[in-house]
Amino acid sequence: SGALGIAALVSGQVQFFDADPFQANERDVARDTKRITRKGRLGLRYETTIGDDEIEITTYATMKYFERAASTYRLFNRDGLGASARFVDGGKLFGRTNEFSVGGDWFYQYGPIQEYPNIAGMKGDALQHLTDERIGNAGFYVKNSLSLVTARLDLVLPGRYDNVLFDAKDKLLVVRNARRRFE
Repeated sequence: SGALGIAALVSGQVQFFDADPFQANERDVARDTKRITRKGRLGLRYETTIGDDEIEITTYATMKYFERAASTYRLFNRDGLGASARFVDGGKLFGRTNEFSVGGDWFYQYGPIQEYPNIAGMKGDALQHLTDERIGNAGFYVKNSLSLVTARLDLVLPGRYDNVLFDAKDKLLVVRNARRRFE
């Protein structure tokens, strides 16, 4: 009966929806809401094994360009650098298969966000917001996996620490700057 009450309240809209449930939202059609994304990633990875142990090192760069048209027209240019490394020690512990791994990762992303009026899906001329954003993450982990019942049951003991930073500098109004760190 709750659904009937809502249907009665907005009966004209419900009938319109029932006629074509896959129709686009009228406001999104008027705004020509869209997401244009161009991005790429280039990386290098080195892997090697020494007996039962593994070593892996990865570095990479990212390039991103986004256009988002909704209530405003936003342009994002984001570049980033990152790296990760891990060491896995395979072997036996108490006569059982054991795998101990330790590793870390780092990522730094930066770039401006520009916001303009959205005029029927076209970018307006008046710059409304200009923010320089930087996002960083550094973390490390340890994990031990001990086989209790071969190929059926493992005891896994993981741990992870992350230090994440969000830094946004508003280039048009300094009082809107923001900086947050999460650990």
